[in-house]
Amino acid sequence: MNYLIKKTLFLITICLTLLQGSFNSTLHDKKKLANTYYESALYDDAIIIYEEIFEIEKEIFGGNSINLIETVTNLYNLHQLNNDIDKTKEYIQKYINIQSSFILKQQNQYIKPLQDLKKIYINEKKPNIVFELDSLLQIIDNNTYTIQQDSSLILPQLIINVLDSTNSETEYSNNDMALELIDNALNYLKNNLYTDAKINLISALNLDAEILDLDYFINIKFGEERENLYKSLLEDVENDSTKFDNNFYLGLIKYQEKNYKDATKYLNKYNQKYKNNINTLLLLGNIKTLQLNPFDAMFYFYRCLKQEPDNLYANKSLSKILIDLQDYNEAINILKYIAKGTNDHDIIYHLGFSYYQNKNYKEAVKYLTQAVLLNPEDFKTYYYLGLAYKSDKRYKQSLDAFKKCISLNSNWGLAHYELGLIYGITLNDDLAIKHFELAKRNETFDDLNYKLGMLYYKNQNFIKAMKPLKEYLLKHMQDYDTMKIMGEIFLSTNRYPEAIDIYYRLIDIEPNNEKYYYNIANSYYNLNDFTNALDYYLKVINLNEENYNVFIDIGTIFNKKNQFNQAETYLLKALDCGSPNKNLLIQLGIAYGGQKKFLESLIVFKEALKFSLEDPILHYQIAIIYKELEIYDLAIRNFSFYLKTNPKDEITLLLIGECYLNLNNYEKAISFFEKTYKLNNNNNTALFKIGLAYEKSGDLKNAAKFFKNVIKKNPDHVKSREKLVFIYKELNKFREAKKECEIIYMLDRSIYNSIKFCNQ
Repeated sequence: MNYLIKKTLFLITICLTLLQGSFNSTLHDKKKLANTYYESALYDDAIIIYEEIFEIEKEIFGGNSINLIETVTNLYNLHQLNNDIDKTKEYIQKYINIQSSFILKQQNQYIKPLQDLKKIYINEKKPNIVFELDSLLQIIDNNTYTIQQDSSLILPQLIINVLDSTNSETEYSNNDMALELIDNALNYLKNNLYTDAKINLISALNLDAEILDLDYFINIKFGEERENLYKSLLEDVENDSTKFDNNFYLGLIKYQEKNYKDATKYLNKYNQKYKNNINTLLLLGNIKTLQLNPFDAMFYFYRCLKQEPDNLYANKSLSKILIDLQDYNEAINILKYIAKGTNDHDIIYHLGFSYYQNKNYKEAVKYLTQAVLLNPEDFKTYYYLGLAYKSDKRYKQSLDAFKKCISLNSNWGLAHYELGLIYGITLNDDLAIKHFELAKRNETFDDLNYKLGMLYYKNQNFIKAMKPLKEYLLKHMQDYDTMKIMGEIFLSTNRYPEAIDIYYRLIDIEPNNEKYYYNIANSYYNLNDFTNALDYYLKVINLNEENYNVFIDIGTIFNKKNQFNQAETYLLKALDCGSPNKNLLIQLGIAYGGQKKFLESLIVFKEALKFSLEDPILHYQIAIIYKELEIYDLAIRNFSFYLKTNPKDEITLLLIGECYLNLNNYEKAISFFEKTYKLNNNNNTALFKIGLAYEKSGDLKNAAKFFKNVIKKNPDHVKSREKLVFIYKELNKFREAKKECEIIYMLDRSIYNSIKFCNQ
């Protein structure tokens, strides 16, 4: 409702009153009329009537009568509402003079007029009076002074003295006043005096003191009463939308709480009135930075710099955003501007950092060295100084810088990594590996894994190379060169399934690379998967029909599968492709032997022996052929040569015993059979052979004893029971012989039928 409407309604009311005959010019009626104007917000009209009332009351009661208090109070309140500062001060002073003429029973009658007067002097930027008034308010609040019952009134006199000091105000800076106001506000908060706290906070804000920069505001500690202060500030705003100043502190509180959405809302409201307030712009810039919205942040910081080109906070914040955006040229321009004559480590460090990123290593070294001098405990500065030296190929200085970095922070993995790189450049592999390992404790980036793995690979430490290179390949599946190296490592460490997987993937890239097929085939071979191994060896042959080694490998597999004829075919193809080697001749000898081509086999083995006269395996194979050819003495000689390096080979001992048995040298035969049994007392064949030797020598009792021992260990050993039948028959133990026949009948009917005695 506007002023005209209000006044019209009021005149209507007056007219109605006149019609009722109740209006007259008495003091009572004037007060009633003035109050009606007051309540209807018609302040100018109310003031006219109250001033008439004041003059009437002065004539009736005297100029300093306590009876004038109500009217004087109304007048200073009305002038205050009308923003008439001079008149407000005039009537507040009249109020205090009136009160000072009487003994007051309650000191708190001074509080409101003193608070109102304090607001006026704050706006007039008269800090000394403000402080004295504030002190008086605290005195009243704490009941420091006792009002006496005579005319010597201490407190009123103090008030008068404060008012008299208006013309003798001393110099007092805005900064001092602002700090004092903030301190007072925080004290009021501790005592739950929110109204007083708000007055002081807003007053401090309106001073625009330089000392109240953003850092100061951000670090104001509102304490446990922060939430209540927030509620009180918000209540004021909701009740009176013109209280824009409250929005700054509402935004500040929410900023401190990291509620950036609400902080932005309040600060924007404050900004609607104070569009160029530096702290508001900086706060909004900070919020956008924290919200990872750099371009909006830059907008606010540039707006700030438009007002204050030298604002350090805005320049530093802007330079950091530019660095994050990798706009190092612009960052350097700003940092050089604010770096002149400064000892700010942060500025000098970022300037050096920006020069490094811009590849201007000499300037980087210059400023980073300055930064080190300004803060010798900052390990990051040493780190980037080390990088700048390294990029400038000044490795000694670089090493010193990185060492200093890790002396300040031993867990700084990046510095260890750089030390590893430098030691790698200077061919100190041991130290390089050491620092890469230390780096890996705190860093996991892929390049580190690659460098460490390749160093281990270079030094043939395949086991340790495996883990970092596997980790690297998990994120770099297209790095085929590293994949090839990984395949080699898997083969070298006998990790054949993993090798197969690697080479399958490489075949997808290079489907005609015979090496990949060959490595897969070898892996299957070592896993005893001869079917798949053969399949991939044959694929190699399809790509290269004259692959000498693959023909040998295929022949070897056919030997293992006892397909000796096919083995011979591929081994002879190998001979057609190239000169014979020992392995080829051995496999060909085995193929001939498997086909009972003993003479061909012997010739081939003897040819292989030329490559290695002392090869025990070859002597063993030759011994086998001689045994098959029944040339037992030469077989024994070659078996014995093999025994020199394999003295506990029970099969060889058994074969030598058989050779001696065939030579009718029963004593020697028994000796070797006993050696075999001693090595393995579960070897029933050795026991049986001893029984045979005794039988052939004519010692039937000992023969029977050993055959019984075999049966004791293996009751189903039919051949031992068969031998016992004949021995019992020769010893005239027919009942025992018949008993063995009955058992043989149950075990093997064909053997039973072949024994005439059992069928009689």
